[in-house]
Amino acid sequence: MWNLNLAYAYYLTQDEKQCIAYLNEFIQHSQKVHVTVPDFPYFLELCWSMEQGRLGFVPGISFKQELNRMIRSSNIFIKGWHIDTSFLFKERRHVLW
Repeated sequence: MWNLNLAYAYYLTQDEKQCIAYLNEFIQHSQKVHVTVPDFPYFLELCWSMEQGRLGFVPGISFKQELNRMIRSSNIFIKGWHIDTSFLFKERRHVLW
C-alpha cells in the first residue's frame, strides 16, 4: 500500500518517472498477493490522469475497468465515486453511456 501512496506523492510533485515506478510496484505486489486494487480517491485520480494522457500508461491499470468495478461494488461510498467520476468521464468524452 505504501508504494501507492508514494506514487501519488510523486504524481503531485510532477515526477512522472517515480510515480509510474511506484505504481508498477503496487500493481505487481497486488497481483502477487491476489488483492484487488484499493478504493482510494487518489488511485482513481491517477487512473483519470492516465486516461487523459497526463500520466504514462501502467499495465494492469484501466480507468474504465475501475469504473466498472466500482459500479458492481456493494459499498455505497464506492458507488458514489462511480457516479461522480463517470460524469467527468462522459463530460470529457462527450458521450452518454
